[in-house]
Amino acid sequence: MAWLNPFWSSPKAYVRPPKRGLAPELWASRIPFTHLENFYEVFRALWENRDNLPYAWRILKDGVCDGCALGTSGLEDWTLHGVHLCNVRLRLLRLNTLPPLDPKVLEDVEALKGRKSRELRRLGRLPYPMLRRKGERGFRRVSWDEALGLAAEYLRRHLPEGAFFYLTSRGVPNETYYVVQKAVRALGCNHVDNAARICHSPSTVVLKEALGVAATTCSYTDLIGTDLVVFLGSNVANNQPVMMKYLYHAKKAGTKVAVVNPYREPGMERYFVPSDLESALFGTRIADRFFQILPGGDIAFLHGAAKWMLEEGWVDPGFIRAHTAGFEAYKALLEAIPFAELEKAAGVSREEMRAFAEMVGRAERAVFVWGMGITQHTHGEDNVRAIVNLALLKGFVGREGCGLMPIRGHSGVQGGAEMGAYATAFPGGLPVNPENARRLAELWGFPVPDRPGLTTPEALDRALEGRLGVLWAIGGDFREVMPDPEAVEEALRRVPLRVHQDIVLSSQMLLEPGECVLLLPATTRYEVPGGVTETSTERRVIFSPEIPGPRPPEARPEWEVFQELVHRLRPELKDRFRFASTAEVREEIARVIPLYEGIQRLKAKGDQFQYGGRHLCEGWRFPTPDGKAHFRPVPPAPKGGPRGGLPRGHPPGEAVQLHRPRGPGPPHRGLPGRGLHEPQGRRPPGPEAWGSGGAGKRLRPLRRPGLPGGGQRGHPGGPLARGERPGRPQGPLPPGPHPGLQGGPRPPAAGGGGGPFPAPAMRGKARVRVARLEGGRWREVRDEVAAEAPLEIRLRYRDEVASLGVVLRTPGQDAELAAGLLYTEGLLQDPKEVLAIAPCADGSLPPEAREGVIQVFLRHPLPPPPKRHLALTAACGACGREALPDLGKLGLSPPPPLAVDPDLLLALPERLGEAQRLFRATGGLHAAALFDREGRLVALREDVGRHNALDKLIGWAFLQGKLPLHDHILLVSGRAGYELLVKAVAAGIPVFCAVSAPTSLAVALAQAYGLTLVGFLRPGRMNVYAGRERVGPPRGLPNPCG
Repeated sequence: MAWLNPFWSSPKAYVRPPKRGLAPELWASRIPFTHLENFYEVFRALWENRDNLPYAWRILKDGVCDGCALGTSGLEDWTLHGVHLCNVRLRLLRLNTLPPLDPKVLEDVEALKGRKSRELRRLGRLPYPMLRRKGERGFRRVSWDEALGLAAEYLRRHLPEGAFFYLTSRGVPNETYYVVQKAVRALGCNHVDNAARICHSPSTVVLKEALGVAATTCSYTDLIGTDLVVFLGSNVANNQPVMMKYLYHAKKAGTKVAVVNPYREPGMERYFVPSDLESALFGTRIADRFFQILPGGDIAFLHGAAKWMLEEGWVDPGFIRAHTAGFEAYKALLEAIPFAELEKAAGVSREEMRAFAEMVGRAERAVFVWGMGITQHTHGEDNVRAIVNLALLKGFVGREGCGLMPIRGHSGVQGGAEMGAYATAFPGGLPVNPENARRLAELWGFPVPDRPGLTTPEALDRALEGRLGVLWAIGGDFREVMPDPEAVEEALRRVPLRVHQDIVLSSQMLLEPGECVLLLPATTRYEVPGGVTETSTERRVIFSPEIPGPRPPEARPEWEVFQELVHRLRPELKDRFRFASTAEVREEIARVIPLYEGIQRLKAKGDQFQYGGRHLCEGWRFPTPDGKAHFRPVPPAPKGGPRGGLPRGHPPGEAVQLHRPRGPGPPHRGLPGRGLHEPQGRRPPGPEAWGSGGAGKRLRPLRRPGLPGGGQRGHPGGPLARGERPGRPQGPLPPGPHPGLQGGPRPPAAGGGGGPFPAPAMRGKARVRVARLEGGRWREVRDEVAAEAPLEIRLRYRDEVASLGVVLRTPGQDAELAAGLLYTEGLLQDPKEVLAIAPCADGSLPPEAREGVIQVFLRHPLPPPPKRHLALTAACGACGREALPDLGKLGLSPPPPLAVDPDLLLALPERLGEAQRLFRATGGLHAAALFDREGRLVALREDVGRHNALDKLIGWAFLQGKLPLHDHILLVSGRAGYELLVKAVAAGIPVFCAVSAPTSLAVALAQAYGLTLVGFLRPGRMNVYAGRERVGPPRGLPNPCG
């Protein structure tokens, strides 16, 4: 057996054979034994598991690795002859052999709250179900029947809209993902999510649209002996250490390695492979060239390389002509962007771009590997498109030694995407829509909800609002992996029932209950009767057998628990939702997900299959509607990262862990000490850390009520800057489905950048605190208002740029808005005139301003400006101004404050209605009414346009010499938009009332200029969004909010 010789390995397949014997030209050091940390990890694992060594050995020898997503069977894989073992797996080993914890430690959780996560895990496995109610100091033992009865009671009360289910990635097998998502849908909702969705959803969407497939197109063996491997936004030395063993053989076969990253990762520079004697002694130099770009500069860098490749002829015109579409538009876009702009956005010179282009262009074969440093941006999809476009210039797909590899991090994460444990996708990656729901309902025998469910950030937002009744988490720890832990803690405390189904303790379990907290002991993948399967990055579905050994007394497989839950809540489904074993689950997976045909035959150690074969799109046969691969023009992304600096107390170069595995990984905030993946004996970034690739994660923080701009707050203290680049100022780092499927995850809105973490403005709404008068009493509540923000539209042809004006809009679908306006104004006649529409990359604007600029790249010279200057001038206020910075120069001054009686305000809508004669006759007009401080109607104007109605009213006051209107109250019949507030401030009106809602920008303006802003003014109720202190209590009642 290969593992009997732990210091030797050889490839099972390759593009070119590696050199035999020693390769001193690749050594990282001429002095042996300079790196012994890997051997220390072996001894540490032996010591940790000394009480259970036989079981630990059986897990290593027979189980599928629960570390990264490369995939093994025992200590072997399908790429190399030799041992497949890394520090990740060794550090996770103890998690599987721990004895049960002493339940007495949970009788008073206060003593545990100061402990680190690693210390909590070391206390032992959860032995049996435990319950803590509000006001109790700790947990007490309960039976499974009592626990599931309590859970069912709460779920009956809160389903379908008030419950959310989450699964972590590491260690969760395909069978659990499948049964849990099916159970959630049987209970009537799609509110299920897992970590796989936020990892590579941009990759799956883009690969599906460009190639017709949505997974890694090649195999690991294609790395060995290919001409070039390019790593972008990926640090496999820390996150997938065994891949470095593949690269060791690749280097011996003559493969070049290029790394594109803002941070010079030490492990990618040199690496000591512990299971190959030569590399273990002397190390191996891995990267031939580092291209150290600015955070967020990936697209600009790749565009610069593509420009050079076109200019030098380093492309495959035959492949492009015969097998692709969209090349001319892509080429025209590249020609329209000058190198100076690309240099500025990428942070490297055009000479550096040329050097990279030459490496790619002179290669006959190449593999592109990227991770979450590429996908975790608001423009993540565009990052991936830029990679795919570059690869298509040379036809680097569908043949030996070529491929596109969105590399996965956690063991089991690939299956989470494909089994349908998504709020936005069904099994097989099919989008959640009525047609696919009907198909699943026919297969399953019960109705399936057809609207997308809540994602994890949305569910926590709902919890923060007090609108989530049940949160059920399998693994994970939101408190430690989500931004803004204070808000996350507050959100979790507000959930009436939290269910934590896990194998060990986590810090979120110790938070005070909203009403109840249940702890349910789970099994590891090695304890599940009948065995389970996982899917690796290279699309290999692998069987992991049950490993004989000790078990916690009452631990149950998660899938069995969810099956029983369905039987309790939907007893009529018992016959249609019944699996006697994991083998029966696999049989249904094969029926429901065609790609997984063959999973039903996996029964023993070593059983596996690779769906799609070694190469997808082999022979350049693309399963797209026209049979071709598709270029898609992508303008450079906005330069720079999210606002904010280093998290408090974190020095430059220290990592922030954003995903904590279901196991003994490092704390997520990069606390000093050895990381989980530490092959080089230095403190590395943790897996999926800030800046571990082309850029770090840009997680969307929870929306904190009361904070400016809807309360956006990042990770503690702000995003992390990973490392200081020599000679360059340090700055903050910015932030599936598969072949043959008829769709992928729900695509983001057009113009939104296409990442799993949409920019806050893309949400279309903002949260504010309001004082609500209802039933004669004031109360403080949180309310949502429509988001409103300015958008400047720029036309661009090569170096020519024209700003057409600014429109106020609800953010989202900005590309469609720009295209529609240009068409209706006669500036565009045919979609083919447009190369691309994308957010601005103008480095002269601050990041917040760039979010409000969209560029339309044209194929032809700029048209003359429209006679009407677009429809923008009809809106007035800020709209129609020629450039975004003009918004700050409106020249307004705050009107003096005016105290008002709430009872007086409540009477105004009736008086408005009585005076709207034209509206009563036609039912189709807006109104603006002016009242004095006593509530007497002074003037009213009606018009089909709400802006016109207010203009008429102010015009009347102007002609009558009554401006400014300091002692008056304005009431409009529609919503309170920003433009109307601008007019009110200009006219000196201190109190603005509307019968409908205000927008977010209107609220901000009212607060800035001291207006009293009232919305939803109806008989008996109203919301005060600004100036609450100027609205007194109802007569005869106390003022609890004052």
